[in-house]
Amino acid sequence: MKSHRLAIIASATVLVPSVAHANGGSVVMLAGIAHLLFGNIILGVLEGLLLTWRSRAPFWRTIPWMIVANYASMLVGACLLDVRLVSPNELTLLNVRFWFGVFVTCAFLVTLLVEFPFFVFALWKAKWSLWRVARLTLFVHVVSYALLFGWYWSASGTSILTDLDVVPAEAIGVPAGYDLYYIASDGQSILRADLAGRMLENIDGPASTDWDDRLFARRNERGSFDLMIRRDVSGRGQCIERTLRRDFSPDAPIDAGVAEGYSAHPEGTMFNVGAVPRLVRESDWEYYVGIWAVQGIRGENGKTGERIGFSLETPFMAWLVRNAVHVDGDFVVFQLGPDQICILHPQRKQIALVARGRGCLVARRCVPPDQGP
Repeated sequence: MKSHRLAIIASATVLVPSVAHANGGSVVMLAGIAHLLFGNIILGVLEGLLLTWRSRAPFWRTIPWMIVANYASMLVGACLLDVRLVSPNELTLLNVRFWFGVFVTCAFLVTLLVEFPFFVFALWKAKWSLWRVARLTLFVHVVSYALLFGWYWSASGTSILTDLDVVPAEAIGVPAGYDLYYIASDGQSILRADLAGRMLENIDGPASTDWDDRLFARRNERGSFDLMIRRDVSGRGQCIERTLRRDFSPDAPIDAGVAEGYSAHPEGTMFNVGAVPRLVRESDWEYYVGIWAVQGIRGENGKTGERIGFSLETPFMAWLVRNAVHVDGDFVVFQLGPDQICILHPQRKQIALVARGRGCLVARRCVPPDQGP
């Protein structure tokens, strides 16, 4: 997987929502920087030696041509940065494995097409047929891609792709007694659903155009909670808070900074990370959300010492985990990427796509007095 080629990165932008791509750093980003600075030359040398071995062409001719080929494909990729094969809005947990394969394949084919002429130039004096040059080009790139795949795979977070079963929300066994509140993907409404994604209500609310906007809960003087929205004011470097519904829940999550008294206001979506607030009454598990996509969501069992973690950050895609809440049954509900709301059971390694939206909040459902506790 020659991700060092911006042709590959260009195709990869199809998979990466702009906000996730802008904030997807960590080891993957460092691996990419190292590759762009030094990898093209190293790969050029390696490919030149492979070409010399298979064709007996002098290395002093093959190596320079292969180095130039690597940089040429990088420049071609820079011209293809706006190419889109699929809308980011169409990419979800349900099809990400398919599209990941599509883009790896496309990246490989683009690299073959861009670099083939340089193989022809390197072997010009050997008077090889184009068919023989094409076969040798394929052989060299299979070897180099295998090495690069290992390089980037070792630096990536891929456990959401490889370790989790994607199941329907109705089949994951969601706990009852909770409501899910979230901002619709288009930002024009605020919705309430159960944890299986069944729509319960459309709540009137202000339009939300910023990815950092989110819903949160605030304890009121009566001991219950009010439903609030935090919105960024574009270009002003500040946010506003508005009450959407009073006494909406008897038990709702509070941001750690607010709960511990060192912040009067909750963070926006981008920095809603760290220890995951708990609505579960008894559990040995504690969950944590990392700031980088590769850190994803992690869990630790305080009784057994068991640790788990799931994330998705590769050169082709980076989905942040945000706005997480720990509920009964050791489920975790969170926002994945720009607008997927998911429910995860880490111990069973099952995940479900509940709804398309952002800025989500889970709270215990209010029970009408005539229905009892």
